[in-house]
Amino acid sequence: MRSRLWTGAGWLCFAAGAVGVFVPLLPTTPLLLLAAGCWARGSPRMRAWLLSHPRFGPQLQLWFEHGVVPRRAKVLASVLMGAGSALGITTSGMSVGMASVVVLTLAAVLAWLWLRPESAKTPPKP
Repeated sequence: MRSRLWTGAGWLCFAAGAVGVFVPLLPTTPLLLLAAGCWARGSPRMRAWLLSHPRFGPQLQLWFEHGVVPRRAKVLASVLMGAGSALGITTSGMSVGMASVVVLTLAAVLAWLWLRPESAKTPPKP
């Protein structure tokens, strides 16, 4: 039963991530990472399929094996997070205090993101 719940959660995350390919502010990569994590506990076959996927697999493998976030992904995430937050703050009419919380949270997430390595470390050649 637990395996089926993990598999179902993986499918839910995968479906949301697939929608994120077409919806600019929906975070595709984190949802696919969650799908792979859920499938690791519920359906190793589906996790293997996702990690071998020609479009998503290489970047997911870099993350799982080395914690790598490529520079292009960092820049794109930064721009989209900034634009989405700015749009949300200006159109929602939220208070200055709440807007400050949003901006501080965004800054913390971006700091964490930019501290991730941009390429896998390769062992030195002898």
